[in-house]
Amino acid sequence: MSTDFKLSCVLFDLDGTLVDTAPDLILCLNKALSSHGLTTVTADTIKPFISFGAVAMINESLDHSISEALRADILETMLRSLSKQYCRTHGFFQGMSDTLDALKRKD
Repeated sequence: MSTDFKLSCVLFDLDGTLVDTAPDLILCLNKALSSHGLTTVTADTIKPFISFGAVAMINESLDHSISEALRADILETMLRSLSKQYCRTHGFFQGMSDTLDALKRKD
């Protein structure tokens, strides 16, 4: 395979690919749970569900007896918190800056 090629574009998914947003998501979930008087979750417990979205994270965090209305309130609280917190806890995954720089030099 030849390495003499020209890239026309490279597409990345920002969330969870370039930037480690898991800590922000977990922090905002726990803020939402706590603000509704519910028990928070550990990162290890909820991290496997992050890629399924906020609703899955919330559902995994709660007892089945929690009402849909409360789940919706928790989601709204989490997303509001996330809009202020997103990408603040951590930045690029290790090595991503170098990867992006290498791709830029391919131009």
